[in-house]
Amino acid sequence: MFSHKAFVRVNRLLVVMKRMMRKMVNQVVTRPMTRQFDDVIVRLHAGHTVGLAHCGTFSGRISGPSPDPTMNPSYAAQLRLQCPANIDPRVAVFMDPATLVAFDNQYFKNLQGGKGLLASDQVLYSDPRSRPTVDAWAQNSVAFNRAFVTAMTKLGRVGVKTGAQGNIRRNCAVLN
Repeated sequence: MFSHKAFVRVNRLLVVMKRMMRKMVNQVVTRPMTRQFDDVIVRLHAGHTVGLAHCGTFSGRISGPSPDPTMNPSYAAQLRLQCPANIDPRVAVFMDPATLVAFDNQYFKNLQGGKGLLASDQVLYSDPRSRPTVDAWAQNSVAFNRAFVTAMTKLGRVGVKTGAQGNIRRNCAVLN
């Protein structure tokens, strides 16, 4: 059982995380100098249509004193069954609950239905500036596929910095 003090800390953390997500969308959607690159980043989020996420990366959205109101309640209930409290943090679930291992535009349909697993995904639909793109790609898989291929091609041309100039992380959450 958690103490009231722990719940207060978690709630504060969630508020900070929501602010950070809003700031991220502001940067991705509105910066004119890097708009072309940022558009690529929005497109690359769709890579989450295939893959897994550890329960600990989204547990704050499905439980605690203030679950994320942007998440579909039945999806949140399903996730609570898959990731109950005190589960091994290495347990993971599919990022796309509908088509599991297919690379398709279902990711965007999931966002429309409040089924974005990570807050960084769902914010693309909850923010009115990026919602039109989500809606368009949910309706048109051909347009989505073309946009994703273009984004991956651009990403492949980015020069990777190594040694003293950069850091290729073994774990994306931690500097080497």
